[in-house]
Amino acid sequence: MNKNSLVLINTLNPFLAKIAVCVGLNPVVFGLFFALCYQVAVASLAASTAVTMAFNHTEWVERFYVYKVGVGQLVVWLFAAVRIVLPLILFVF
Repeated sequence: MNKNSLVLINTLNPFLAKIAVCVGLNPVVFGLFFALCYQVAVASLAASTAVTMAFNHTEWVERFYVYKVGVGQLVVWLFAAVRIVLPLILFVF
């Protein structure tokens, strides 16, 4: 997890946890799922330092390949969040 995502999670999680309680959701489950969803920043050049550095080094990696890897990781993270982690969190909590 990069530092920007960690700051956003720590800043927004208390506010969104109160909203989750008002809606009727478990705040622990919501917080864990919220933290996992912030991992999808690997598909955005503005949110991921590693992707930005790979995108700028065109002599090592082609730019189109960086986009393909970023979108591929986004799909894998979202699939893992919805199909694997969310049911596991709901089972544990």
